[in-house]
Amino acid sequence: LTERLRITNTGNIGIGTNSPTALLHVSAGTSNANTAPLKLTAGTNLTTPEAGAIEWNGTNLFVTNSSNVRRTVNQGITANATLNFPPTPSNSFNSFQVTVPGAVPGDVVSLGIPDSSAQDEIGIFSAWVQANDIVKIRFNNYSSTTLDPNSGTFGIFVTKF
Repeated sequence: LTERLRITNTGNIGIGTNSPTALLHVSAGTSNANTAPLKLTAGTNLTTPEAGAIEWNGTNLFVTNSSNVRRTVNQGITANATLNFPPTPSNSFNSFQVTVPGAVPGDVVSLGIPDSSAQDEIGIFSAWVQANDIVKIRFNNYSSTTLDPNSGTFGIFVTKF
């Protein structure tokens, strides 16, 4: 027989570990199929949200906060790209396309702008999914002079619905 579960004298429970360091400590899985340390079966959400509950309906993962408000855990894809926008004349824009596999038009794009590229309120970065797998990032210059954003690495998060 092989020990698979341990309950310590302090009440910590270990599954797949002999030295649990939390109330419930589950060991990591492997890269092989069917070895995930935790797996949820799709079901129906609780009729009334309960603080601390984690639910999976087969499409979305939900977590309920201490105020009993159920929140959808954001699902998405990420990418980053180092971009060096050219000097952008007054009241114009420059754009780059970045490949983000899995992005489709209508997905929401959140953009992490590096501090080195930050401009004041008259220069604004925007981003959207232009076509399948293509995110367009644009620098809009609303000033009365040419602006030259610094090169930097932009973080891209595409929310999937």
